[in-house]
Amino acid sequence: MSGTHIVKEQELQLSDNTALESKHESGPLDILRQAVELGRDADTVQRLLDMRKQLKDEWAQEQFFSSLAEFQAELPDIPKTKKVLNKDKKSVRYSYAPLDVIVKTVKPLLLKHGFSYTMKPTQQEAQGFTSVIVVHHKDGHSEETSFTVPLDNESYMNAPQKVGSARTFSMRYAFCNAFGILTSDDDDDSMSIDASIKYAEYIAEMKAKKTIKELQTLSRRYHEKLGLQNDEDGQAAILSAYNRLKEQLKNE
Repeated sequence: MSGTHIVKEQELQLSDNTALESKHESGPLDILRQAVELGRDADTVQRLLDMRKQLKDEWAQEQFFSSLAEFQAELPDIPKTKKVLNKDKKSVRYSYAPLDVIVKTVKPLLLKHGFSYTMKPTQQEAQGFTSVIVVHHKDGHSEETSFTVPLDNESYMNAPQKVGSARTFSMRYAFCNAFGILTSDDDDDSMSIDASIKYAEYIAEMKAKKTIKELQTLSRRYHEKLGLQNDEDGQAAILSAYNRLKEQLKNE
């Protein structure tokens, strides 16, 4: 075989490989058809399919977060239509934006930027509610977020009201966390800087826990203790810290 013939054969093989590997935007059937036509073996086909999937997944993730940033940049002010009264039932303790108002306000932007979502609130052994929300993007990437709210056994509500309150609260925070929505009432019903200082000892002990089960047990005990003291700010601080620390433990 002449040297010229060998060089041309190597150039042809290189050209064939480049043609196949540059087809990561082609469908799997296109890749298989091309591979058969070029006489590629099964390992080469699998490698190309894996490469295509990886490139597509990375691209979809980039599109997801790019669209999320654009969505957040266009978020309008969300009206606080729900009032929470003090125990005298007359004066207003604070106002907040309920879930239905938040969803109604941002729904046009979700559609504009290609987002949809599924949400599942689940009661956990009569102890509380965890809402899991999965955000889907039109280009294929999804992200999951959860938020847990324990039942407030010391509140003055009846049992169905306690369950309904925990369910709604968990759904609201899961939704806002998933899309990075900050409402102007977050300083009222979430952990503020003052709260983090006031309850620093509790939160420090929560941070020392190594498992989610240990964290959950301690957080529930503190939440119930503060409930007996009618300390709603403390309960909110513990709840916020619990969800933040739970996510950290998940990622370790």
